[in-house]
Amino acid sequence: MTSESERLGGADVARSDLISWSSIVAGVVAAFGLFVLFGALSVAAGLESVDSPYKYGEVVGSVIAGLLGVVAFVAGGFVAVWTAHVDEPDSAIMHGFLVWGLFVVLLVVVISLGAGAALGSAAGVLSTSVEELTPDEIQNAGWGTVFALAIAMASAILGGLLATRDEVRRRMPFAR
Repeated sequence: MTSESERLGGADVARSDLISWSSIVAGVVAAFGLFVLFGALSVAAGLESVDSPYKYGEVVGSVIAGLLGVVAFVAGGFVAVWTAHVDEPDSAIMHGFLVWGLFVVLLVVVISLGAGAALGSAAGVLSTSVEELTPDEIQNAGWGTVFALAIAMASAILGGLLATRDEVRRRMPFAR
């Protein structure tokens, strides 16, 4: 049985060297930028308003906005893993998870500073006044938030795992 040090050619690699925080920040910047862009597109297309002239409806608008959020998180996880030059799935999963975690922290900070309304309905649950809601609405919003956070986390991890695939790496125009 070979030790980790022997497997790495005798080099003693600290576990902290396997995480690239600059790449994670790059992934969060990409995800957050796309999240805001897609939120603005959703508002411009009338997806965020029940009374819009387009009459998409609340459910269809929420589904489309949710899918755009998934794309933003997949891109963020992909950017983090790609820029970190990670090709192992376990490190890719950790990078994707940390993109999601840092994004959530950033989102909570932005909302607590009062800028949450600019981010659209995805942030609306966290910025709505609790006094205006019934207990059932609060519980539904809580479960909806848990579901949205789980989907976002899975999306960031999926993006990271996609960046480790050889067929994806070879097809990228900026392949290393």
